Amino acid sequence: MRGNDCGCLLALVIGLFIGVILGVVYFFGFLPTITLAIWSLIVLAAVFLVLLVLVGAFGNGKVARCICGNGNCLLAGIIGTIILGIIALAVGVATATIATAIIVGLFGLFATLFIIALVILVMCIIEANCRCRE
Repeated sequence: MRGNDCGCLLALVIGLFIGVILGVVYFFGFLPTITLAIWSLIVLAAVFLVLLVLVGAFGNGKVARCICGNGNCLLAGIIGTIILGIIALAVGVATATIATAIIVGLFGLFATLFIIALVILVMCIIEANCRCRE
């Protein structure tokens, strides 16, 4: 196992659960303003993609070690969020069909993976830079 595979696997399981719930709730019409959430998460993912590249290129040893351990999961969440968000907006999430519910569910999976992986990365950076143990 490389890096933080347990955290990534847990994030994937939680994301799968939330994605299924989000897809079902969307299909039954309980998320009328999901377009705003999709746009917000696309922008947030794009910002963190740029930050991930910059910190990976110019970060110190501790931060780079955290990115090496947690970056794959975070990158998968970011790329999936951006791609599925664009697809969801392109097909039009205004009509609740089974196909759009599946796309919204997959978007929920990757958005959850992105957010949980980001939290894991921040926790790793805080732990690596904590002076409490010295």
